[in-house]
Amino acid sequence: AGLLFSAFDEDCERMVSAVNQAHPGIQLVGCTTAGEMSSVLGFQKDTVTLCLLALDSVDMTAGVGKDASGDPLAACKEAVAQAKAKTTKDPTLCITTPDNVAAAEGDIVTRLLEILGGGISILGGASGDSGQEIGPTTHQFCCNQVLRDSVPVLLFSGPLDYATGVATGWKPLGKVGRVTKSDGNLVQEIDGQPALRFYQSYLGADATSGDTHMAIPLAVYEEDGGDFYLRAPIAYDEDTGSATFLGSVPEGASVQFSVASPENILEGTEESLTRALSAYPGLSEPEAALVFSCAARKMLLGTRTSKELDLVRSRLGDHVPVCGFYAFGEIAPVGSAEISRFHNETFVTLLLGTK
Repeated sequence: AGLLFSAFDEDCERMVSAVNQAHPGIQLVGCTTAGEMSSVLGFQKDTVTLCLLALDSVDMTAGVGKDASGDPLAACKEAVAQAKAKTTKDPTLCITTPDNVAAAEGDIVTRLLEILGGGISILGGASGDSGQEIGPTTHQFCCNQVLRDSVPVLLFSGPLDYATGVATGWKPLGKVGRVTKSDGNLVQEIDGQPALRFYQSYLGADATSGDTHMAIPLAVYEEDGGDFYLRAPIAYDEDTGSATFLGSVPEGASVQFSVASPENILEGTEESLTRALSAYPGLSEPEAALVFSCAARKMLLGTRTSKELDLVRSRLGDHVPVCGFYAFGEIAPVGSAEISRFHNETFVTLLLGTK
């Protein structure tokens, strides 16, 4: 199998064709990105990164569903059905690189969880491009296809050792609010008041200007006292007071502002890796690592972005190959729970090995 990550302005059709020509029948998934990472070239922009995986006892099978934003349930069913049809083994892990608009609306991860059932971790990241604007401008790859508005999946079926680590570095602060009215990624009310008023009560009249929304996302708690995931707003409606987020925010969830310095962000990177290493089940060391970080982390870190991958490589050593990309939203479990969620501004580590 293969994972392919590339800059948006590459000749994607020619690139995917070349991979298939070199590796006929390869189970390939991937997408365009906001930056690529590898143990070969480190952190880069405007490159092509290919990770090849070969396992004797594990089947790796790819599938893709189309029209992800129009009918996410049908798209996810199609993707999983295609991948499952190529194996007789039960899946243990799913990697996906979906369209960012469909993923941000909140149904992709939920639908995949419904279809695959409990006990299967879903990890990956939403496709990106060189800009910071969310929109239908990205590509996804599956086998020999270059697509838009799709959900590619790569299923690992069979005895596989793996562990995940998920962390942000952001620190919640201030009053906790309760989401009292929302619809997917549109939040209309917090504490019975327009969502925008919740922002303005802490950040002032200029709460919606500049990059404040990226630097100060909401920490979302689905259970009081539990782990949180981050949500960054991407649009506001001054007339209704509603806010649109890069990911769904359920009614009844508790929310809190969160802040992070560049040092905190890098602490989150190291915490992600530490959690994955602590949870790794194998008697031997991991044989490979996949990492998924956020385009917003790259934007806020600036010239220090490369330190994220440097931290991973320093802990794992030069003998462990690493591959990953900067996404428009990350997919992974929340804390120690098995249930995966769509994340913003998060670093995800996935360690892989054979039993």
